[in-house]
Amino acid sequence: KKALMGLGKVAVPHAVALLKDDQVQVRMSAAELLGRLDEAAAPHAAELATLLKDDNSEVRRAVAVALRCLGEAAAPHAAELAAQWKDDFSNVYTDALVGLGK
Repeated sequence: KKALMGLGKVAVPHAVALLKDDQVQVRMSAAELLGRLDEAAAPHAAELATLLKDDNSEVRRAVAVALRCLGEAAAPHAAELAAQWKDDFSNVYTDALVGLGK
């Protein structure tokens, strides 16, 4: 993750590809990285949002935080975020929804 973060925008396609990895930690790290790259990752909000249905709640949490960082680009996925309130991290999803308009 640190190595990709150092690449900046160039890391975006690599991080997007890692969202499909079999390992939970890899998917979670890829989501976190995309959140930190905010504007550069914004065009990939839909790909990121697909992981809101991940089997792992930690991955879903990381995706919610990343989508919040993407702001308006993630707004079309507000309903998907709202559906996660049943999860253990309902406060994270609430914060993410509030951040979508920023």
